[in-house]
Amino acid sequence: MSAQQTCSAGDNYQGNLDKSSTSSRPVSAVSNTSTVLNGVGTRLTSQQGTKTQPKSPGFCLKSVQGFLRGRSLPGTLRMNRSTSGGSWSTAKNNGSQTPAAPENQAISPVHRKPALDVEKIPETPPPDASARSCLQSPIPTEKRRPASSAAASNAASPLPGDSGDRQSMDSRREKFRRVLAAPTVDLDALRELAWNGVPADIRPAVWRLLLGYAPPNQDRQEEGLRRKREQYAGWVAQYFEENAEEHILKQIGLDVPRTSPGVPFFHRPELQRSLTRILYIRAIRNPASGYVQGINDLVTPFLRVFLSEVCDGDMDSWDVDSLPSEALGQVEADCYWCLAKMLDTIQDHYTFAQPGIQLSVYKLSELVRRIDEKIYNHLLDNNVEFLQFSFRWFNCLLLREFPFLLVDRLWDTYISEGDNFADFLVYACAAFLLTWSTKLLNMEFQDMIMFLQSPPTEHWTYDQVDTVMSKAFLWRAVFSHAQSHLK
Repeated sequence: MSAQQTCSAGDNYQGNLDKSSTSSRPVSAVSNTSTVLNGVGTRLTSQQGTKTQPKSPGFCLKSVQGFLRGRSLPGTLRMNRSTSGGSWSTAKNNGSQTPAAPENQAISPVHRKPALDVEKIPETPPPDASARSCLQSPIPTEKRRPASSAAASNAASPLPGDSGDRQSMDSRREKFRRVLAAPTVDLDALRELAWNGVPADIRPAVWRLLLGYAPPNQDRQEEGLRRKREQYAGWVAQYFEENAEEHILKQIGLDVPRTSPGVPFFHRPELQRSLTRILYIRAIRNPASGYVQGINDLVTPFLRVFLSEVCDGDMDSWDVDSLPSEALGQVEADCYWCLAKMLDTIQDHYTFAQPGIQLSVYKLSELVRRIDEKIYNHLLDNNVEFLQFSFRWFNCLLLREFPFLLVDRLWDTYISEGDNFADFLVYACAAFLLTWSTKLLNMEFQDMIMFLQSPPTEHWTYDQVDTVMSKAFLWRAVFSHAQSHLK
């Protein structure tokens, strides 16, 4: 299929607002919408929880832990329903692939829309979440924000070097290794563990398994990976080296140098050649979507993770040019296959007119209206449309909104969601947006657009990523049974 058209962002893929280009949401979702797409490439063509009968209109779930099996979430959830009536009942949920609660615990469909009030969520997760942050690819200690009080210190994940950190790390790593050592890997158990973050040293193996690239049977893994890598090498020889389509290569060639502009590591010539081949083979093998600007950024987490298996030290010190061609070829093949598997779950995000993204933007607006009607009305009153800032979020899966060193943690949860990823991404975007609700309420149109196109996350740590993911998980658990929710 021919190369995809791109937005009017031109040479700056940074989310700058181009007031000359307009688009509209699906007619079935939102009418009379005139909007501006920010500079993102496009081809314009529950967790279940325990619930008891409320004794008063102000019903408080005293512990959010009922939604999770062994996972706690920061904050307190309050649900208020209209005093005019409404009934509660129980129902079974089978819709989530994240760790399930006991089957006899469920949230029933709500016939009347409850007003959802999520109290202020602390910036650091509770002690139960301490196993999450410490296991990711290392972030320098100086970038971790120290706790400002005793309570915050107790709630925060321990800093590297603390005995609690080492014990938690060892405990979680041992759980992963027990699962990975089985003759046939239990993918459900692995998914449950990985949702909260994967230790950096075993992340490549976990991602291959959860994405369906490596077979769960231990005896078949080596041979299965060898065949897939050889197949990719054959496609490179067949399509890229002999019969390359110039118009596709030209568009990819424009975007590759702009990939992850804040990470110089990806500007190395050898990596850019690998990135070009990955994107080209993806476009040729998927004619329904072809190449869409923005996919180039989605390859970078896979490159970093799979290169970590063959390179020592920090990423900036990796000498990719000195790697044997066979090792680099295996990394390239692994990146291609894992990218392809991940994008298969959101295929309609990148097909003609990108209907998946347009529908997700509409769902996001409806979700925000239900969770925080005040900020929803404030955005509308200032003529800020969700498509103006969230199109890039869905196109690049929030990758550009987080510091690159935190993206691996983000990908851990995304990959663990499996087929539910597209649905979960809507809740993740809502949680990310409402993180800034207090600031946004004090802004007008221009300031809000500029803020949302470049949110101040440069000093974020794994704690903030965990908080956003936890809120997304909680809201999906609360809303997944609403009869008319996001239909």
